Amino acid sequence: MRSKKKSVLFLLLVSALALGGAACADEPSRDEAGDINETEDVNPNTLQAGDCFNDPEAGGTTQVTSLEAVPCDEPHNNEVFHVFDLDDGDFPGADEVKQLGIEGCEPELEGYVGAAAADAGLALVPVTPTEQSWNDKDDRTVLCALYNADGSKITGSLEGSGGAAAEGDEADSEESEESDETETEEPTEDTEAE
Repeated sequence: MRSKKKSVLFLLLVSALALGGAACADEPSRDEAGDINETEDVNPNTLQAGDCFNDPEAGGTTQVTSLEAVPCDEPHNNEVFHVFDLDDGDFPGADEVKQLGIEGCEPELEGYVGAAAADAGLALVPVTPTEQSWNDKDDRTVLCALYNADGSKITGSLEGSGGAAAEGDEADSEESEESDETETEEPTEDTEAE
């Protein structure tokens, strides 16, 4: 049950991210092949399929303007597997944006990993724009990200892995459990910042 709580918390935290371009966040440093080669805070809208990043800090604000990009060969929490834009128009509501994100991400997952998420021990989360970033910055970008369903860290890329790179380190999993134990309040849908 604990990992479900972490998944729900992470989903609510990430789905409330403002992806509207932050002045303080830079594009990730990339090698000649285009892979991230430094751990650093970046603008979420600069991430692309195959990029890896860590969870926002627990207990922090649900609206962030940067994420910690990580080289995929280092332990990390998430991997972007698809990026797409939602249709223009009025903000359809947080629940609808989240649902559209899921609908746009799910069909792409198996082709990226080579296995269904449940079969690979993975879960997906759409990182969606908030109402504020939608209205103020014309943000329509959705990042489709994967993470280990058990909350353990990922080392290596999940692309074409069938989930094999998702094998987390037990110590990482224990650390996740310890940090989860400090979370005492169940998140609600009201946690989305504007």
